[in-house]
Amino acid sequence: MNAIKSLSIILLFTACTKSTPKIAESTAFFNFDEVIHYKLDNNVETEAISRARNEDPNVPKIFRIFWSFSNYPARLNDSAFFKDLDKMYINEGKISADKLPEISDIFSERKVESITSTTCEPMYRDILIFKKNGIVTGISKLCFQCGEHYMIGAKRNTEMFGQNGEFQRLENLFKK
Repeated sequence: MNAIKSLSIILLFTACTKSTPKIAESTAFFNFDEVIHYKLDNNVETEAISRARNEDPNVPKIFRIFWSFSNYPARLNDSAFFKDLDKMYINEGKISADKLPEISDIFSERKVESITSTTCEPMYRDILIFKKNGIVTGISKLCFQCGEHYMIGAKRNTEMFGQNGEFQRLENLFKK
C-alpha cells in the first residue's frame, strides 16, 4: 500500500510539472519579412555572352552584376548595384508571404555529409533581395545551372548552401 501511495505522489508531481521547450537558435542566413526575386533579362544575357566571347575590351561594368568573378556588390547599400539590377534584371516581384517560411528554411545553415563542386563558370541569372521592415538585410545571387551562389548580409556561414538540394527546392518554389 505504501508503494502505491509513493507511486501516486510521484506521478502527481511529475504529471503537474510543466516543461518549457527550448527554442533552438535560428540557423537562417537572413532576418527578413520580404523577399524580392529578380531574373536576368534574356536580351541582356545574350549581349553579355556575345561581347565576352569576342573579348570586347569595352564590356560595360554593368555586366559584372552577373559574372562569377565579381564579388559585386560588396555592401548591402550599394546604390550602383540596385541601378544595375533595375537595368538588367526583370523584377519578378515579391515572393508571397506564405512561401517565406520555406525560403527561410532553404536559406539556413545545415550540416553537409558530402560536398560536390562544379567546374562551370556561374552566371547569376537570379537574384533575391531580402528585406526586413523595408531595409535590405541580404542579397543572394544564384546560378541554377552550376549550383553556385554569392551572398552578402548573411548571419551564418553560407559556404555549404546548395549541397542539400536547396537549388532544386527553390526551383520548385518558384514554379508554384
